[in-house]
Amino acid sequence: MTEILIRSSRATDRRYERDAPGDMIHINVKKLGRIPGGPEARFRLRPRAAIDDHTGLAYAEVFPDEKGTACAGFLTRAAAAMAARVAPV
Repeated sequence: MTEILIRSSRATDRRYERDAPGDMIHINVKKLGRIPGGPEARFRLRPRAAIDDHTGLAYAEVFPDEKGTACAGFLTRAAAAMAARVAPV
């Protein structure tokens, strides 16, 4: 890392940053391929991240599946973690 702040040369008026923490949480799910030789070699890993738009606070977990119970549990834990760190959802 260079620790140099890089700014885009294009200014936009379409920024949607919310006024208060917890107003908008972005959820991202990504499928990763198999990792050969690792303990999860037979699984495709699916990391999930929740990011608060106002504070930039992030919470992430990695799952082997996309089941509804895993997604609901992730959202519950993410909301609790963010609420504990000044971003009540």
